[in-house]
Amino acid sequence: MSRRSLEQRVSTLERSVAQLVARNGNGMGRAKDWHRTIGVFTDDPAALAALEEAKKLRRKDRILTRPEGD
Repeated sequence: MSRRSLEQRVSTLERSVAQLVARNGNGMGRAKDWHRTIGVFTDDPAALAALEEAKKLRRKDRILTRPEGD
């Protein structure tokens, strides 16, 4: 690949990235934010059941990994 061709390709990529950043603010679309997920699964029985199961597994894991004598 010629040096000029590589420079053209890099220039084209830089312009594309600049356009994405200008359009979306960060080049990755909408910013991810944990605040968006609050309350999403509040009334979902399957999600609540999964959460309860995860809590049970975590409790069991804490007991199994507890140092001896505690």
